[in-house]
Amino acid sequence: MAPPMPAPSADNPAVALRTGMDKLLGFLNGGNSPSTDELNAFLNAEIAPFFDFEYMTESAGGRLYERMQAEEQQSLVEKLQASFPTKIAKKLGC
Repeated sequence: MAPPMPAPSADNPAVALRTGMDKLLGFLNGGNSPSTDELNAFLNAEIAPFFDFEYMTESAGGRLYERMQAEEQQSLVEKLQASFPTKIAKKLGC
């Protein structure tokens, strides 16, 4: 007989994804259609923490990112993070 599977933990990526999706779907299906500001606030508070914006920016920038000054790198990270809610809202059709 195989040993029982361990219970999913909060640090498990699959559990984190499911939790985030459940929160997002619950928010979107909560009855009233959220305003743009409400959706942006929700995405920044509940969904954005799941993303590593510094890593994403570095990965997307590649060698150009490596050649940037630290201030330029930080500015690019901040621009990506600021555009996050708008881009997600567009993909959600909101």
